[in-house]
Amino acid sequence: MKRSLMVFFILFCQAAAAYAAATITVYPSGNGQFIVQGTGLERVAGIDIAIQYDKTTLANPKVVQGSFVSDSLMVTNTKEGGKVSIASVYAYPRVQSGTGVIAVVSFDNTGSSAANMTSVIPRLLDVNGASLPVVGSVAPIQTDPQPQPSTDTTGGTVSSPTQTALMTPTTTTSGRTTWLGGVSQPTEPGGEKEKIQEQQPAPPVKQEPVNETTLTASVEADVRQQIMTPSAEKKFTAYKSVLNRFRDFKGEKNPQALMKLFTEPDMSGIHQEPAIAFSDGKASVKVFVDVGVSGREAPNFALKGAKLVAIRREKGNVWLLEALPEEKTYEATITILNDSATTEIPLTVVPLIPPDAKIGKEKVMTENDFSLFLKERGTAKVPRYDLNGDGKRDYIDDYIFTGNYLAQLAARDKQTAKK
Repeated sequence: MKRSLMVFFILFCQAAAAYAAATITVYPSGNGQFIVQGTGLERVAGIDIAIQYDKTTLANPKVVQGSFVSDSLMVTNTKEGGKVSIASVYAYPRVQSGTGVIAVVSFDNTGSSAANMTSVIPRLLDVNGASLPVVGSVAPIQTDPQPQPSTDTTGGTVSSPTQTALMTPTTTTSGRTTWLGGVSQPTEPGGEKEKIQEQQPAPPVKQEPVNETTLTASVEADVRQQIMTPSAEKKFTAYKSVLNRFRDFKGEKNPQALMKLFTEPDMSGIHQEPAIAFSDGKASVKVFVDVGVSGREAPNFALKGAKLVAIRREKGNVWLLEALPEEKTYEATITILNDSATTEIPLTVVPLIPPDAKIGKEKVMTENDFSLFLKERGTAKVPRYDLNGDGKRDYIDDYIFTGNYLAQLAARDKQTAKK
């Protein structure tokens, strides 16, 4: 009987180990600060984390990059109320393993009671872009009414996690399908064109709750270092998108004025083919980027609103990225990290005009159709030519129509040149 129990115990432990997965845990450390820590990560090339919080008690989130991902490209989004998005990617074929701080997120407390994160949904990618098993968890708020702060070298105080704060977290499995681009890329000129296949999210991972009662001394020191040390200054360049030019346009709306918004100003060293891409879920777009003086390593690339299809180095420091815009999107960007400089490049993409819009004869639009589109706007309750289906007529619809119109003109000119 004892032997049978022992065999069962060994088999149970082996089965539990087979289901083991990495964990991404959010620990509250007091004063509106939260530590995002990765535990047991193995050969990770990309990290994508969505953190939900109570926006009635927390506001103005700020993200500081953790040392575990200090030499990766990190992109964050804190503009969506109640949500913080963090994405990090390493230059191919670099991967990272171990345990450490991914980020420190700080909030302004706007409520009378202590606030915590409501959920964390992580996703890990390997060097081939495939999903890795991972469990997300949120540690409960500490019950110690008098946390002991750590004193920095300038005489101020910085709160650090205490052992009472690190109790058993509640776990949730990952189910996101967001794309983290820029994982595979050659580092030498003339490399073969590499393809990255779209991967399905990993199946739910069975795991026992994580029982952590304390951080190791090294991780706790890492947390203090991340909070106390300001991040290095990096040159950041963000080009203005055509869509934002439409948003900020204050002049008279006529066909010539709106078409001009697609042609100026130019982004030096950046070229898109075709100049206006359709987001129909089928057609890809090529972007040629001159990254300037080359560093020791290949630059990092991350995409938003599009999936990376292929990437290769052209002559000199010019890189070619082929991307597939998300279907029906009108916003997509490529972010490039080259040494200490970060550049955000907007793609010019427009969805196709829906057939029920009934613009133009036999889908061929003329300048008269353009003028009619600008004139007939309908009412606030019943907008005319709501091309993106958001229930209102605004600059986004003007952008979509103008983009489709210019794309048609370019196609007709191309056909005429062939004759």
